[in-house]
Amino acid sequence: MFITKLLGICFLCFLAAGRTVARKQRNVTIDDKYGDESTGIVPTYLPSHAWSSGPREDLSAKPNVSIAYNGTWHDSTHWVNNTEAIVNFGFTGVAIYVYCIIANAPPPLFDAFADYNFLLDGDFVGEYRHDVEREPDYLYNVPVYVNTTMQNMFHNFSIVVNSTEKAVLLLFDYATYTVVEEEPVVPSTSARTAAPTIYSPPPLADQPTNNTAANVEVIVQVGAALGVLAFFILVGAFIFHLSKKPRISVLQGATLRYMSHVPKNLATSIYRKIVRTLSRLGESGGLAGDNKGQSSIAQVRSKKKETELDYLPQYVP
Repeated sequence: MFITKLLGICFLCFLAAGRTVARKQRNVTIDDKYGDESTGIVPTYLPSHAWSSGPREDLSAKPNVSIAYNGTWHDSTHWVNNTEAIVNFGFTGVAIYVYCIIANAPPPLFDAFADYNFLLDGDFVGEYRHDVEREPDYLYNVPVYVNTTMQNMFHNFSIVVNSTEKAVLLLFDYATYTVVEEEPVVPSTSARTAAPTIYSPPPLADQPTNNTAANVEVIVQVGAALGVLAFFILVGAFIFHLSKKPRISVLQGATLRYMSHVPKNLATSIYRKIVRTLSRLGESGGLAGDNKGQSSIAQVRSKKKETELDYLPQYVP
């Protein structure tokens, strides 16, 4: 029964050895207007009256719509001593890339100074500052914050503008986070059709090199290791099982071989005679040491001869 159970465990382990798991990474974009492309959740803008959704003719900042991601952005100008302006969104992933449009040489109607603070799960994790360079007018797809060392869990991210030096312009465009997915590998010969993207921004020198989603499959052969371990456990248990079998002494083996050639009635009589003789010797202390022991040995030898004389001649093959 024990061996049967072990065999069953080994069988299950070897079945698990053939199962592989693919760990795939992909990027998900959170647009300023249309929100998370997976969940549809739109970022929160606080206070609401301090924000405008571009493009709009009445806004002073007018970036190129054809370059902005999805042709949209959110605009807020924070004046000194005003209530802080905040962009907030949540996601589950291991990396985050936040992109803004930076006004570099704007008209004189507004200030283009950039001074942003970043909070991750309520903790300050960095800042971004940029002074006007006058050329070009706008910088697009600027990664103002990048973090690729995050735990694979839910995170809350915020951009906070609360400068006390001078007015700050924030043009939030989009954010991209990396999510990790695990699923069994199912071989398939069918072709896969890639999902169309609305817009793919041109690569920049200061843009993260892994902005485009990349799938990395890591094959995990945990079942194989378990199968090998179970195999060695089975071998050890089998050896232990064999070692527990009762052993037959040499004397018992010789006796059994001798008795196998003797008729059943005669063998039974000899066996009972030997038992009675040993019982009488035990009662008389004949098995003790010293002279009594030697006398008992002589008696055993004498009884042995009597037994052979009394019974062996009666055997007729």
